[in-house]
Amino acid sequence: MCARQANWYSEAMVRAIAKLLCLPFYWAGQLASMFKQPVAVPLLKAAFGISGDGAVGRTALFAIRTFQGPEAARAQAAEWMRSRPRAEVAALAGMLAVDAGDAACAAEMLSRGRALGDEPLGLFELLEFILAAGDGRTPGAATELARRLEARSDLSAQVSLMARKHLLWTALEGRDF
Repeated sequence: MCARQANWYSEAMVRAIAKLLCLPFYWAGQLASMFKQPVAVPLLKAAFGISGDGAVGRTALFAIRTFQGPEAARAQAAEWMRSRPRAEVAALAGMLAVDAGDAACAAEMLSRGRALGDEPLGLFELLEFILAAGDGRTPGAATELARRLEARSDLSAQVSLMARKHLLWTALEGRDF
């Protein structure tokens, strides 16, 4: 028990130090991104390389998509999912795959990301809803998912709104006034 607790404390200390070390790169990258400077990409990639934090990786992928294009962001996300998999990176990689029309890759990123843990922005639920709505093989999948999502109170506003709009349109199409 004591050895496990000491190991946990040392891992937490290493993560905290890495997060502190990445802050100058992260802040400089955010500042460069705010002023539309492409130097934001290597700074944010370095910040993710140092910290390994999924939120930093997601921010870096947004910058890569903005300055280098969606294909470069997809390639970087695939590389990071091989070397340093994080739930946030998987969620954004899935969204990028949906944008590219690759539903199979998006579904794979959804399942891999869910296995890695939770994503605080709600991108997994959004990705799941988009995949269900775009799946022509299972016509009632989006409605069933929307009903499940409607019952949850921990969703992001965007996902909650999409689910309720879908249920509204389904009710209107079914003449359920």
